[in-house]
Formats: sequence, structure tokens, C-alpha cells
Amino acid sequence: MVQNMATTRARGRPRSVDRDAATEAAMDHYWRLGPAAVSVNELARRAGISKPAMYREFGGEDGLLLASLERYRETILVPRQAALTADVPFPELLDRAIVALTSDRGTPPGCLFTRLRTARSRLSDAVLVRVAELEAEQLAGFRRWYRAALDRGEANPELSPEIAARFLDTQFAAVLTQMVLGEPPERVRALARIATSPLLTPTRPGA
Repeated sequence: MVQNMATTRARGRPRSVDRDAATEAAMDHYWRLGPAAVSVNELARRAGISKPAMYREFGGEDGLLLASLERYRETILVPRQAALTADVPFPELLDRAIVALTSDRGTPPGCLFTRLRTARSRLSDAVLVRVAELEAEQLAGFRRWYRAALDRGEANPELSPEIAARFLDTQFAAVLTQMVLGEPPERVRALARIATSPLLTPTRPGA
């Protein structure tokens, strides 16, 4: 009887959650399938935790999605922005960015952040607020990058940093969306180079 009671208590004790592993698994799921592809139960299963454990650890699906988005920011978005500060001429760095977005790096195609931005109607207010903050952060990075290129005479002076930043944001999102759709990387790359060419310093006739 004592043994049975001890077993019952052990079974009823909340299992510990590997938060990092659960966040990583959820991030991969959201990245591959989007924010509304499977049920909460399936999401918990893929994260390797029970539904009650997910609510205890993350406060529900919104909490898990926010944790996944923060992990994505730390591992993907921040390094991507940092790469734009390399001491490399703007045209070369722009091409490097296009190649990076269209290369197989052993991760799901596309971009988790872009998926969330295109699924706003399915997101909660809390997630929408964080997505908007990351949008502002990304645009600020693009503005700094373009402003530095202008200062070096490497970018089109007819475009303001604000317009250029929003143009870059739109074009990079289009590239990532095409990658999700399974378009050939070389084709996406070629089209992106054409699309972003207005950002470069115009070539003078006869130069």
C-alpha cells in the first residue's frame, strides 16, 4: 500500500521541461509549417512536452510562439543584421545577403519571421506587438546599412534611407517567400539581383 501511494505521488508529480529543447522544436515547427498548421496538442507533442506542461512552462501556445520567435531573433535575425555591418562595399554585401537568403544552410526554407508577418490575422495581440517591434528593429538596421553606403558613395543617392530600407525589407521577404514555394534558388537569386539593382549607384553613360 505504501509502495502504491509512493508510485501515485511520483506519477502525479509534474515532469520537468527542457525549455530550450521545447523552444527549439517549436521554432522548427513554426518555421516549417507556419503558426496555424497543427493543433495545440500536436504542437506540444512535437515540442516533446505534454499540453499541461506547455501551459505551465510557457503560459500557452502564445507563450511558446513568443519564445520561438525570440530564439529565432537570437539565432537568425541578429546575426543576419550583424553581417550587414561588415567592412565590405555595399554592392558586394548586398549580393552576399541575396546569396545567403537563397542558400541551403540546413535549416527550413524561408523565414519564421516572414511567415508570421504574412499571417497577422492568425496572431494574438501579444505576438503582433512583438512582430511589430522586430519589424522596426529590422528596418532600423537596413536604414543604417544604406546610410553608410550613401556616405561611401556606394548607393543610389536618389533613394532616401527610409525608402531604401522598406524596399530592402520587401525584396528580402519576397526572396524568402519564393524559397518556401520551392522556386529554384538560382532563379530567385537572379530575380533578386535585378529587383535590388535600383539601390546601387547609377552607372553614368560612357563610364
